[in-house]
Amino acid sequence: MARSGDHYTPHSRKDTSTNKASTRKASTNGAPSQGPARTGAHMNTASGTSRQSTPRFTPTGKAGGYAGATQNSPASKNPYLQAQRSNSTAQREHVGFVTADKGFVATKRPITGNKRPKRGITRRDFVMLGGLAAIAAALPIGWNIFRPVEVVINGARRTYTVNTALSDIIAKEKISVTAGNLTSVSGKVLTEGKGYAYSVKVDDKDLSFDDGNKYKIHGGETITIGNGGDIMEEYTTEMVETQPKLTMDGAWGGVTYVSQWGKVEKKELRTGKTSGETADGEVKQEGQDCVLKTRNLQPKDGKKLISITFDDGPSVYTERYLKILKDRGVVATFFNLGENVDSMPELSKKVIDDGHEIMSHTYHHDVLTKDSAERVQSELDSSFESIKKATGVETTMIRPPYGAFTEKTWLVTQGKMSASILWNQDSLDWSRPGVDKIVANAINGIQPGYIILMHDGGGPREQDLEALPQIIDKLHDQGYTFVTITDLMKADGNVPEDIVTGKAKMPEDAVWPTEIG
Repeated sequence: MARSGDHYTPHSRKDTSTNKASTRKASTNGAPSQGPARTGAHMNTASGTSRQSTPRFTPTGKAGGYAGATQNSPASKNPYLQAQRSNSTAQREHVGFVTADKGFVATKRPITGNKRPKRGITRRDFVMLGGLAAIAAALPIGWNIFRPVEVVINGARRTYTVNTALSDIIAKEKISVTAGNLTSVSGKVLTEGKGYAYSVKVDDKDLSFDDGNKYKIHGGETITIGNGGDIMEEYTTEMVETQPKLTMDGAWGGVTYVSQWGKVEKKELRTGKTSGETADGEVKQEGQDCVLKTRNLQPKDGKKLISITFDDGPSVYTERYLKILKDRGVVATFFNLGENVDSMPELSKKVIDDGHEIMSHTYHHDVLTKDSAERVQSELDSSFESIKKATGVETTMIRPPYGAFTEKTWLVTQGKMSASILWNQDSLDWSRPGVDKIVANAINGIQPGYIILMHDGGGPREQDLEALPQIIDKLHDQGYTFVTITDLMKADGNVPEDIVTGKAKMPEDAVWPTEIG
């Protein structure tokens, strides 16, 4: 077989030989061929002879020609080969070329096909790339999980894998410690060695046994393993309340006020199940006693501040007192009787309107130390209500009549008052000793923070009205300034803020004592 570089669609040799014979026979007889070799052949009718036209081949490989074949090439003389090349289906399925020595040789792509397109990234490629990325990411994680770190255990430097359990280290290091004991609720040893196995301190922090047992090292810690602590026996509990008591802080002074309100203490009482012992347990609410502070007021920085006060009003004299005070630019504190306020409410209102201060002198001027608890509380409540009704002012401060007020009296007030205001300088005007005596009693030996006692009711007050201007002028000459009681407390700086308001009430979470401490 002649060598040919042309492509063709292969068939079996048997078929090829048969077709070739048929082709040659058809050509010799001049009859129309029944095979594909007739493609491209025609009859010259003019001469009466038939001839084979030179086949033309196109790059498409369609019937009528084949690219690259010449008239004299073996392929051009092989009508069967031409016909086979015209079969496009065969070209797509079986493509190759024929050589003289090797026969048919298949090619990698069809003669008429385009170059194979470049393959994109497939799903398989993505999976492979993802796996490689995961491996790369896992490398530092794995190092972090299994990296070695140093710690100091009971003074010795050791290297372990990070996150090693401290309990494993204790076992490996064979640290010798003594376990704690089982104790009763009162602290007596019931069974030795039945407490916690060891104690743990990491850097400066003591850990509970459970936290220490679960602890995993991070690196760089200083760990101290010590003897175990004791474990208390199981116990039952009941809540016990301790009521506050009334205590006094100070023996004498111009004022007495509540410096601390009382609170109930609530704590557990434990009863051991093994020992049967009882002992105080956890405090659930801190308790505190009610504390009364008695002292003289002392303005900060040595300021020369004083208060002048008037008892038993309002009365027919009160308005004249107000004029003297106004003329000299002085403020004062008036301790009014509730019954007088009810009978002359307009005067009490004028006291407030003129810039002065009103507090209670009880309702009936009782000796409170001789009254029952109910009567004391009534005297306070009634006077407070009368003042509020007449003036709109709320107060919880009083001046007890005759200055009679003891711890027992405080105890029965049930927390209805916040302060008892007495005096440091008594003018003794109630005894009507004369104007000069009243003036002398009011100013002799006076000091900053002192409280002067006078009256605007309770009897004839002509001597007071004549003495008052002299008292004010002389004390002004000495550099003193008159202020109200609450302002004097504020200037002292040591009186609780709620008391300074003049209307402090017992807080809702506080409890008034029932006994003296």
